[in-house]
Amino acid sequence: MAEVVGLTTARDVWLALENSFSHISKTRELRIKYDLQLIKHGPRSVTEYSRSFKALCDQLTTMGRSVDDTDKVH
Repeated sequence: MAEVVGLTTARDVWLALENSFSHISKTRELRIKYDLQLIKHGPRSVTEYSRSFKALCDQLTTMGRSVDDTDKVH
């Protein structure tokens, strides 16, 4: 990766990668939050809906972003 060529410390590598990819994470976070706002039960079973909803919440959690309980209530 061109972003880390010539860097000598793990910290410098980490900061360079974070700088290169942080916008991707923010875009992904916003997309997941948008999907949470639009999720509908529709013709799916309660189980399928719950799994989909939980998967979106879990994705945010793994990104270090918690989902507020008020956001979980539709």
